[in-house]
Amino acid sequence: MKLKVFFLLLLVIGVIIGCQDDKSNTKKGTEKVVTEPEKNRVVKEIVLSEAPSDITSPSEAVVYQYGVVFENGEKEFPTKDSIISETTLGDRSIVTIHSPEGKNKYTVFLYENKGHWTMTDLMQLETLKDDQFAEKTGLNLPMEEFNIGRMMLNVNDNEDIWAFVNENNIITIARLNRFPFREPLGTTNVRLKRGAKGYLSNGPNGNSFLYYFDSQKIVILAGNISKSEIISLANSMPSVTSPFFPTSKK
Repeated sequence: MKLKVFFLLLLVIGVIIGCQDDKSNTKKGTEKVVTEPEKNRVVKEIVLSEAPSDITSPSEAVVYQYGVVFENGEKEFPTKDSIISETTLGDRSIVTIHSPEGKNKYTVFLYENKGHWTMTDLMQLETLKDDQFAEKTGLNLPMEEFNIGRMMLNVNDNEDIWAFVNENNIITIARLNRFPFREPLGTTNVRLKRGAKGYLSNGPNGNSFLYYFDSQKIVILAGNISKSEIISLANSMPSVTSPFFPTSKK
């Protein structure tokens, strides 16, 4: 399958979020919080709320901010158990969750710390058996079939986040402009095939993540996969200057 078709079929929902000042939608203690997705409910809307001021991490914030309203009037938020991964470097963070929208629904969030953790973008995905890809176009993905999404952050400057998801795993690949941060505690160095130095670490939810620098970009790979799988994936990727990034084949 050619890359052109590969990207035209991306399931993309990118939402740019401005100031989140509507405190009337803030999560109340009496509201129902879902512990696992329920079937046969239709989502009416997604409501984004302001997190409490004492929140110290993006994964704490998201359980207050991402409200799913169903047509039957119920409103639910993610729980701590819904968090799949949190990957934080300095003032930027990528969070992935099982969405309370339903069993096979996932959401990827981009956060920035602007005095407090602020949700700046999100992307929704679904594992659709009848619409999955099997062609990996050169990527060493540890999954045979998957759905994919792309969050285009800055079209003019090639800043993007891709997500690959199936019933068991979700993997994100971010290509961002370089930004300052301190190396996370417990980070180890790995040598990647193209000669780049990789930095391997774990997120607070136990997920593996790896980052490396390429030209004026930082590439961040994360997911609920093993460290060896994430290194193998990084080794299969081309330079960020490739028009086919993150895939290595047309």
